Amino acid sequence: MICTDNYPDKLRKAVYNAVMISKGAYAYNKSLGSYMGSLDYGSDNIYEQCEMAVKEAVIGIKDIKYKQCILSNVTSSSLELKVQFEYMGKTYETEVIGFNG
Repeated sequence: MICTDNYPDKLRKAVYNAVMISKGAYAYNKSLGSYMGSLDYGSDNIYEQCEMAVKEAVIGIKDIKYKQCILSNVTSSSLELKVQFEYMGKTYETEVIGFNG
C-alpha cells in the first residue's frame, strides 16, 4: 500500500534528487547522485541496471529503506522510473522520473 497522506515532501525530494542528479554533480559532495545516465537502455537487464543505480544513490539518505523500482515506457533510448521506499514503516513512491539516453 502506498501512503499519500502526510507525505514527507522533503524526503521524497531527497530520493528524487539522489536518483535524478548525475554522480559527481553535487558541488559539496561528489559521491552523491546516481549513475542513471550511463544505463544501456537496449539491454536485457535494464531493470537490474536501474535497481543497482537507485540503490547506490539512495543508500546515504537517512532512515529510508529501498523497496523497488517501477519502470515504464522503456524504449531503446528512454525510460520512466518511480522509486518505492519505506520510511517509518510506511511505503512511499516518487513521482515519475524521466531519463533519455
